[in-house]
Amino acid sequence: VGEVTQIADGLVLNCGTISESRLNAMLISGKTSKSREIPIVLDPVGVGISKFRTSAVHKIITEVKPDIIRLNASELKSICLNIKNMSGVDAVNIDSLDDTVELAKKLSLGVSGISDIVTDGKNTAVISGGHAMMKKITGSGCMLSSVIGAFAAANPNNLFYAVSVAFGLYASCGRNA
Repeated sequence: VGEVTQIADGLVLNCGTISESRLNAMLISGKTSKSREIPIVLDPVGVGISKFRTSAVHKIITEVKPDIIRLNASELKSICLNIKNMSGVDAVNIDSLDDTVELAKKLSLGVSGISDIVTDGKNTAVISGGHAMMKKITGSGCMLSSVIGAFAAANPNNLFYAVSVAFGLYASCGRNA
């Protein structure tokens, strides 16, 4: 993975099928990306569901320091508040949009949901316009993370703008579909 990462313009780390060997590969690829200063997107799928998954996500955040974390409200709450989520990746809700924005500012990220939130800790955008059916499509968040990775690779000097545009385009595609 180190050699492949040497020729990449961006990196998306997806924890959907995390294992010990995949975690090690993600750490190698992430550290290579950091040394090359290319944008890194982390999708912490299902963080909070198991001790291994939670520990793996925290290890990636600590050792790789991704530029962007794309997650949902359940995953945000698990990372920021250390809340276990034993019911599934979309099971935990946050009381309000304002509460979600405040939690999101702790990380540089995009939170997908009824209203999407993009923040770098200083700037915040709330993006609406998707469709409720998107939540019912397995992998739609993972696909969004890949779109964000492509937009970040194309505009690495303005990640807030790149991520905001990626969320807006994805919402528009979902609504149109």
